[in-house]
Amino acid sequence: PGAGEDEVGRPRRIEALPVGVRVARVACGLGFSACLVSSGQVLAWGLNDLGQCAREDASVVGSPTLVRGLAGRGVQLVAGDAFVAVRTDGLEVWLWGDGEACCVEEARARPKRLDALVGSPIRDVAAGASHVVAVRTD
Repeated sequence: PGAGEDEVGRPRRIEALPVGVRVARVACGLGFSACLVSSGQVLAWGLNDLGQCAREDASVVGSPTLVRGLAGRGVQLVAGDAFVAVRTDGLEVWLWGDGEACCVEEARARPKRLDALVGSPIRDVAAGASHVVAVRTD
């Protein structure tokens, strides 16, 4: 089910993902989910009222949809209540969704590089309800 539909009592395959797409990581927020696939692309679905699915044209995204505008190949994915953060193979952190929670007001429905970390290669990220923590390589 998509956002707003009844809960599912047992695990099931997400039919909207093409057969053969390998999910590497999954992250969930309040009413939305995102997955990082083996190609490094990110898909998101569910509530999108703060841009957490990286779409400007819908308040709910009913099935996994490609997140566009992410530079580099995603290697790590985390989510807070209403935002997503991705660490790329270029050791940068990109954010979208509730910009206020991430201190990146303009992030909203399009990925934005966290410029405060440019020049600081990042090896790990974690998220809480309304914050992100990054660990540098040094």
